[in-house]
Amino acid sequence: MELKVVCENASELSRTDQEAFAMIRRQGFGASDSSIILGVNPFPDGTIDKLLKQKISPYITAEELAIGQMVNVRKGADLEPLILQKFTKMFNIDLEDIKKPDAMYRIGDTPLTVNFDGILDYANNKLAVECKFVSLYGSKYYDLTKSVEEGSYFPADLLKIRDIKDLGSEVNSIYLTERAKECGIPIYYYTQIQQQLLALDAPWGYLAALFDKDWTLRVFTVMADEQVQNKLMEVANKLWTSLQGKN
Repeated sequence: MELKVVCENASELSRTDQEAFAMIRRQGFGASDSSIILGVNPFPDGTIDKLLKQKISPYITAEELAIGQMVNVRKGADLEPLILQKFTKMFNIDLEDIKKPDAMYRIGDTPLTVNFDGILDYANNKLAVECKFVSLYGSKYYDLTKSVEEGSYFPADLLKIRDIKDLGSEVNSIYLTERAKECGIPIYYYTQIQQQLLALDAPWGYLAALFDKDWTLRVFTVMADEQVQNKLMEVANKLWTSLQGKN
């Protein structure tokens, strides 16, 4: 699906002008909105109503700005280059094979937008590499047995989640919970990466997570899930259409 540039310097703005970046994010549903769109965001503020109100608001709230100032959020942003460096070392690939786009993109004619931490060129594919800093508290939401072994060859990584269950065709909380468990990652990161994979038409992608507890990088494989991606587009289109008369 064609990627359309929403903002050329979104990555720079996310570091230098939080207010401007927040306003740009109102132009669509970013990948971090995906778990809210699909109704599986576990946090009290992660509701559809709140998300839709935010998208049509001409003002940036103090609460929105405060999110960018949270310690773990700032750590994650600062550590992103280090995480990508560790990722390339772990798999013995060239750092130059991973690109960090500065732009924010729209996925075709949908209201879905994406910002990428990294895009890896590998075997004629462009694969999303999402970087996360994992706090001591957050580590409990991961299954470390699902992480990829250091030095493993990329196609072999797919064997890490070979036991994929037949969960039917209905994309609901049970379906998404099980898929996230198969990958060993939080559900809200599973949906986030699915949106990125949709944008790249990628067969799989990676969550590269640096754990504060032992300062170890662990990498989790996420296979593209067409059912989830189609559901994302379906629900996002309906929600965005409902907003048009409210602007």
